[in-house]
Amino acid sequence: MTPQNTPASDEGKCETGCKTFTGNETKHHVDCVFYPQSLSKIYDESHSEISKLRELLERAIPFIQQLVNDYAPSETKKERKILADYAALTKGEKE
Repeated sequence: MTPQNTPASDEGKCETGCKTFTGNETKHHVDCVFYPQSLSKIYDESHSEISKLRELLERAIPFIQQLVNDYAPSETKKERKILADYAALTKGEKE
């Protein structure tokens, strides 16, 4: 490894599947020698964590709605609109 924590040029090149964009930015493939030190790995890990958190939130929503119904059965029109808008928004993300 070089002092910049990237593999030296003679240690390997990007694998097939790495994509280079304008501005000389590269999205590395998981098998690429540069992947472990790349922002691609951080992005992939973050995306995975966000997906897990979204799943937890989706499982919690029915429970929260039940609590609202049990303890505040007289929802206002505004609260019903907020819940309906959120349900529509999350349904659009799944498709």
